[in-house]
Amino acid sequence: MAPAAWQFCVTFIAVIRLSFSTDHLLKMECKGQHKSVFGQDTKLECFLKSPYNEFTIIKLLWKKENTEDALFKFFSGMADPGNDPRFERLQPGNCTDVSLLVKNTKITDEGKYTCLAVTDRGHAIAETILSVSAPYTNPVMSSMPAKNIRDDMTVTMFCNVSGGYPEGRIQWYDEYNTDWTRSSETQSVQTKDRRYNLTSTFTVTASSTTKQYSCSVFNSDDLKEGEQELNLMFGPDKQEGDSNTTAVAAVFVVVGALASGILVLALLRRRRLRGPPLSHPVETEEPLEVDTK
Repeated sequence: MAPAAWQFCVTFIAVIRLSFSTDHLLKMECKGQHKSVFGQDTKLECFLKSPYNEFTIIKLLWKKENTEDALFKFFSGMADPGNDPRFERLQPGNCTDVSLLVKNTKITDEGKYTCLAVTDRGHAIAETILSVSAPYTNPVMSSMPAKNIRDDMTVTMFCNVSGGYPEGRIQWYDEYNTDWTRSSETQSVQTKDRRYNLTSTFTVTASSTTKQYSCSVFNSDDLKEGEQELNLMFGPDKQEGDSNTTAVAAVFVVVGALASGILVLALLRRRRLRGPPLSHPVETEEPLEVDTK
């Protein structure tokens, strides 16, 4: 066992033994449950209560459950130089406030903490529990294929969220608010910092009557943290629908009318070039007779 861990155990045993022989005039009150958010600073609140107006803290130790050494040590008015810099006493000059500040709170910081105080007026010990959460990012959606989708085509949609803790869940809905979560598959991956990344897939047979889908992420308290929508990109013929068919028919009607008009104009022009029809035969002059006598 490391010297520091051995020193803590000896101090802990001494405090426990001594506490049974005191009159318990010195007490410590800690907030039973502390909740924090990943990356933020957290104050573990603990205060000493005593009928004495003044007393001096000789030793102050903060220890986390299932750790060998103390996280924070305070001896004779000074913090131990070997303390983790993420942990510090908020009010070193205040004999009643023994709260601990946890900087840049991590998921691994959650658990049960014990605070031990040895003063010139007695000894006190108390516990508190820290729980840590982390919000998920807003969902990011995509589909395969991404565009030119046709009716009866198999389409797989994806919904991704990251950075959350504890492990959450993803739900799927269509534009008619039908819950399709049971038809989806969700995988969770825990990262090195113990936060979760969630990836959910949902496969459908495409129909142009249902183009919009959405996915929502819920935390462990069943509260919605984010939502995103995806519109399936059907091909041009499906995007336009019946209006496209009507437009095509209208084009053919217009083209047909123009062709008929051009044909009529061509016939009229040809008739004019040939001139008006003859109403009676043309009279020809008889040749003159020449007298040769």
